[in-house]
Amino acid sequence: MKRPGFIIAVLFLSNLLLALPAKADFREIVRSIEQKGRVQHTWIPFFWLGRMVVHMHAIEGVSDIQLATFEKSEISSIDLDSIVRANSKERWQPIIVARSNRDHEQTYIYSREERGQMQLLIVARDGEDTTVMQLRVAPERFLATIRNPGESSERFAF
Repeated sequence: MKRPGFIIAVLFLSNLLLALPAKADFREIVRSIEQKGRVQHTWIPFFWLGRMVVHMHAIEGVSDIQLATFEKSEISSIDLDSIVRANSKERWQPIIVARSNRDHEQTYIYSREERGQMQLLIVARDGEDTTVMQLRVAPERFLATIRNPGESSERFAF
């Protein structure tokens, strides 16, 4: 008789070990924002379950997702970029840097290659709120979405 609990534990631990290098950078970036912004990230109930589903099914080419949100943080736009660069073991390449002085919004999108997968790091700030998200994406799916963005958006239209 097979033990389902044992099988689930083995799958969970193997997924955890595979995600450790990418997760280390993400944790360091989040921890640094918490320290410098004097704020804690907002806990999202059951996010771990959604992350497990994404990891198991690679929805739209995304095989892992990490998310941290901060409300009322005190970090300037210059600090966010320096935090990412200072707390990453491997170098992130900036893809998009967008800033609006009028609306106090900033968006940074970085990428890097890791084990044949594309890693995306998105750091967005809207006034006092900041969001950090890291995705592991299949490169061919990412390029297909960039080449034909309407196709992906139609699949998710309600």
